[in-house]
Amino acid sequence: MILSELFAAFRWWSVLLLLGFAALPLTFIVFKKLPDRGYAFTKMFGLLLVAYVYWMVGSLGFLGNNAGGILVSIGAVAILGYWLYRREQQSTFEYDNPSLADWLKANLTQVLLTELVFATLFVLWVWVRSQNPAIAATEKPMEFAFLNAIGRSPTFPPLDPWLSGFAISYYYFGYIMTSLLAKLALVPEQIAFNLAIAWLVAGAGTGGFGLVYNLLRVQGAKNSARILGLVAAIAIPIAGNLTIGLEIAHANNVGNPEFWQWLDVRDLNEAPQAESTPRYEGNSWWWWRSSR
Repeated sequence: MILSELFAAFRWWSVLLLLGFAALPLTFIVFKKLPDRGYAFTKMFGLLLVAYVYWMVGSLGFLGNNAGGILVSIGAVAILGYWLYRREQQSTFEYDNPSLADWLKANLTQVLLTELVFATLFVLWVWVRSQNPAIAATEKPMEFAFLNAIGRSPTFPPLDPWLSGFAISYYYFGYIMTSLLAKLALVPEQIAFNLAIAWLVAGAGTGGFGLVYNLLRVQGAKNSARILGLVAAIAIPIAGNLTIGLEIAHANNVGNPEFWQWLDVRDLNEAPQAESTPRYEGNSWWWWRSSR
């Protein structure tokens, strides 16, 4: 990766952090029954709310598809969240509902750990995508076309990249969220496509971390909540069903024929051949079967 692409990834992360902070007061209220007050979900929650306001108000003709419209949407979410937060604070006693600042100070370790989980997964998958950034195979060309079309449409609904003069007749809200991030981070679509994949991995992992942590803390488990939350952060977006480990083992001639026949995984139920091409090099579609 060259320096400019690393800086693009940093800007992308910074924008997600900004959206999370914009939605933090509202998250603090909506998820007030959770031990972490929904902090693990702030980035997802912020992006979802800002993008929805941006898309809905833009579709009604009040905002253009540009940076100004995005900033107005961020401001609307931040102002609404702060207003609801102040109203909530005024209607409850301090010992029943601590202030956001006091809660952050008291839970600084959890906040920093959550941010570390997100940053680690994001950096890891930025590196992974940098090894193979090609936007090719399966539905990637179609997705890239939608992303480009949305980025270039002056208003919503976005223009169809194949049928001039018509709007996209397909579910496209996810591409609006990606285009919104690209505009704020000043990142071109070809880089935004890969950064969006890194963001999905990091967001899914952080969400899994927060979900497991909160479930265990609600049940009274304190010591294991963070540990198993970290396990979830790895298991959900990366480990999956562990087939990748079996593929690597089979490609490197690990195990006897009886083991692979007993395991009976499709395309792996025969003994590995010492002279064979590793499956993950010779057949790039192994992941399609293993994920379905």
